[in-house]
Amino acid sequence: MDHHPSRESMMSFLNARQEHQDTNETFHHALDEIHAGLKDDMNSIMIVVEKFYDEMESKFETMERDIEYHLMSNSRRRLDLENRLQDAKTKSQGYFDSLLSRLSGVTTNTLG
Repeated sequence: MDHHPSRESMMSFLNARQEHQDTNETFHHALDEIHAGLKDDMNSIMIVVEKFYDEMESKFETMERDIEYHLMSNSRRRLDLENRLQDAKTKSQGYFDSLLSRLSGVTTNTLG
C-alpha cells in the first residue's frame, strides 16, 4: 500500500470487491423476495384448490348417496315387480287351467 501503483490496484480491487458483494447481496435479497412471493402465490392457489375440492367433494358425496339410494330402490322395486309378475302368471295359468277344465267338462257333458 505504500507504493503508488500497488495502492491504486489494491483500492481498485477493494472497491470492485465491495461492489461485487453489494450486487450479490441485492441479488440475494431480490431472490428472497421472489421466493416469498412465489410461496404466497402457491399458498393462495392451494387455498383456492382446497376450497374447490371440498365443495366438489361435498356435492359428489350427496350425488353418490342419491344414486346409491335410487339404485337400491330400483332394485327392490324390480324384485317386487318380478314377484308380482310371477304371481300374476301363476294366477293366470290357474284361471286358464280352470277355464279349460270347465270347457272340457262342458264338452264331455254335451257329448255324452
